[in-house]
Amino acid sequence: MKTSESKPRNWFWPVIIIGGGILFLMKALGIGEEYQTFKVVGSLLLLAVAVASLSQIRFFMFLVPLSLIAYIWRVEIGFADMNVNYLLVATIVISIGLSMIFHKKNDARNHPWKQGDWAKSEEILNENEIISIDSSFSEQTKYIHANNLKKVGINCQFGETKVYFDQCQISPEGLEINLNVKFAGVVLLVPRNWLIENHVAVFAATVKCQDRPTDSVLTPVRVTGNVNFGEVKIEII
Repeated sequence: MKTSESKPRNWFWPVIIIGGGILFLMKALGIGEEYQTFKVVGSLLLLAVAVASLSQIRFFMFLVPLSLIAYIWRVEIGFADMNVNYLLVATIVISIGLSMIFHKKNDARNHPWKQGDWAKSEEILNENEIISIDSSFSEQTKYIHANNLKKVGINCQFGETKVYFDQCQISPEGLEINLNVKFAGVVLLVPRNWLIENHVAVFAATVKCQDRPTDSVLTPVRVTGNVNFGEVKIEII
């Protein structure tokens, strides 16, 4: 059985969030307005998020902060009439397109602890018939161990989640995997004898299923739910 090892605490996002809170407090109190402190410090915080996201190939979290920086300084750069709504829509669409072109290559034959950032949040889920997985603004790897698995709900927003199903048994009643994915990526690693029945509703998103082998007895598995502005990959182990 795989076990999770303790990892050093990641202080980046907590510091960014606290910094943003302090920045808004300064704005509310009118501190530093004469030196444009709010704009300068806010832009630096957004730039830090963009740089960190680019290093991990997260186009959405890279482009959105840059677009917000452009909006903050719109007068200074000569675009005083910039529409923030159209700007954000354009940024989202471009980030989705870039993510589809330059998506991370994941080898299903390798385990996550050999794949860098995928190992940031490992967790083992044991002996449950119904399992829920929630991920927001993070990368997670999940291993499911179950003898009578009936339903798995995966809720992923602004993050990446990878789930291994190779060590579980499906309930005689069948298995449903329900997805709620928004601005995120999900990878499902499934056994070779699963026949994926795709019933997912998508909007500005994709659901890709790897071709299955033809030399095995197949067990139907329903995949349902919604994917908006994201990508789901179903790979065979």
